Amino acid sequence: MTDVWDDVMRLSEFMENREFRPVTQSQPLSERFRNIRHNYSLYQELVDADLASWMSGNPYEIANWTMLFTPIEAAAWHDIRAVGLPLWPQLPVGRYFVDFGNPVRKIALECDGKQWHDEKKDAKRDLDLMMQGWTVYRVPGWRCKRVIDRPDDLMEMSDEEQKAFWRRHRDETMRGVIDGLRREFTA
Repeated sequence: MTDVWDDVMRLSEFMENREFRPVTQSQPLSERFRNIRHNYSLYQELVDADLASWMSGNPYEIANWTMLFTPIEAAAWHDIRAVGLPLWPQLPVGRYFVDFGNPVRKIALECDGKQWHDEKKDAKRDLDLMMQGWTVYRVPGWRCKRVIDRPDDLMEMSDEEQKAFWRRHRDETMRGVIDGLRREFTA
């Protein structure tokens, strides 16, 4: 019990002159991203002081993400959280913010809505990130939001039909991407 109390006291002392800044949807984007960057910087200080972890921490300490996500990001976040991947939303990496990332494993997930992405700019950005040692998963927005309902008669289908369904599910939804990310974190 004293170990927990000691940790609480260390955290309290550490945070005495520090605070996370609010991040709201009503803020101008520049202020919002400045506050997100500040909060992640503070979180990194906690990690450096051995008071937090990028692999098991709580991303909601940085911001209330559910209030800030686009519909595509919200759908991806649901899948990320459902399997417990240690990814952090809007993670600053150098001069960029990746949609979801983990700074320990240097893995980024980018969810591309049509109106916000340009293939040439994305390719340059991905190259910049890869030069910094990051692995970038890029997923089209439609795939982030896509849901394929499991057929009621799945168990009655032939093995080949079942395999075809699961292959389609993997290839047309976030399932395949999530499986790839899970392998990255368990390797």
